[in-house]
Amino acid sequence: MKPWGHVDWVLRWYPNRRWKIISSVGFEPRCTALFSHFVNLGISPEQAIALRLDDPDSDYTEEIDIRTDNNQNTITACFPEVEYCRAPLMERGQRWRSLLSTVCDKPNASIILDLTSLPKRVGLFILRELLRDKLVKDIVVCYTRAESYKEGHFVLDEQHPAALPGFGSLSPDEDRESELIVGVGYSRFDIRQVLQQTSPNIHFLLPFPPASPSSRRTWRYLKELNENLEPIKPSIIRFNAIDMFSVHDWLVGHIDKSKHTIMLPLGPKPHSIAMALAQINRPTCSQLMYPQPSRYHPDYSSGVHVELDGKASIIAYALRRDRENVIQG
Repeated sequence: MKPWGHVDWVLRWYPNRRWKIISSVGFEPRCTALFSHFVNLGISPEQAIALRLDDPDSDYTEEIDIRTDNNQNTITACFPEVEYCRAPLMERGQRWRSLLSTVCDKPNASIILDLTSLPKRVGLFILRELLRDKLVKDIVVCYTRAESYKEGHFVLDEQHPAALPGFGSLSPDEDRESELIVGVGYSRFDIRQVLQQTSPNIHFLLPFPPASPSSRRTWRYLKELNENLEPIKPSIIRFNAIDMFSVHDWLVGHIDKSKHTIMLPLGPKPHSIAMALAQINRPTCSQLMYPQPSRYHPDYSSGVHVELDGKASIIAYALRRDRENVIQG
């Protein structure tokens, strides 16, 4: 069984736990949702850390700082004991290892990792390190859905695609045939060079139904990618935008150990989590690459998606229970 769904339902799988929370505080309103929801449930974490990651200075810096300050005040009002850790967006992995040593300082920790607003280069690295620590008792990953996303280009100054920290191939072999799996989302990244290097073995993971009503942007981006590949016809694989485990199972079953598989997590965060877990399970024949943006538009997303019962749409995925991983390598 691979439990996932609304956080209330998933946490019933973990009775009588004192949770430690690793989250983030940023300019998106949804970064506060998990803390606000826990207050409503009467859950008080044993420890809570919120990372505040600073983009390089830009025309949006002042607006982003104001919104982040407001969200930090909201989180502090929920739990005054929250510890804030401020660092540059491009901070090296050793900083996060040191941070985790303060959270996992004792065995049998039960940890919730809220990846909602954590950039992928940081959040996925922390997830990898948690899974490597066999003394951590429980691991649950959360993701809060946004109400909507900004029209247009809302990630800026993205770098050339490179392996995410900790997710390079352990045994790169340039002689092996390569293939590319692209998680398609709302953001339009320039990945033409990677597409040309790996064609004709290209697969697009399409979120369908998507996580927000703005599906036309996903289809538009997919159309642009296809136009760059003509006459090659890549395969298009459809998965629900939040069904992380199904994406993971397909990836692990698809990755061919005789090839070198490059995964680009450009789509919904649950699909990106699936790619990270698949790379952890197939470290010798795959890698996770990402064109990390150095700046984000302050209107990247708005609001928090609300379920029919009025609760914030906070999706949780159980990855470890009582020191046993839900996904076996």
